Amino acid sequence: MLDRNPPKADALFVEDGELHKRIAPHLGDKSFRAALKAWSAEGFPPTISLMRGRFWPDVKAWLHTRYGRREYIGPAEVEDRPENFGGH
Repeated sequence: MLDRNPPKADALFVEDGELHKRIAPHLGDKSFRAALKAWSAEGFPPTISLMRGRFWPDVKAWLHTRYGRREYIGPAEVEDRPENFGGH
């Protein structure tokens, strides 16, 4: 069936079918639904009924936190201290 209104890549609220495409398109529908059910028990962002979808930035943040993504620490965020070079 042709999707006449495909979600835009920058849509903030997405349905579970779109989540499936964005997160794990290699999984079958049944496997992805099972993953959503397991994740929901672990605090995965819920569907917002008013928007009929999940808030994509929260989903993305949850996945990054859950699977260990570390944010880049830029030079301005690193404490600058004198070098020790093995001395005490």
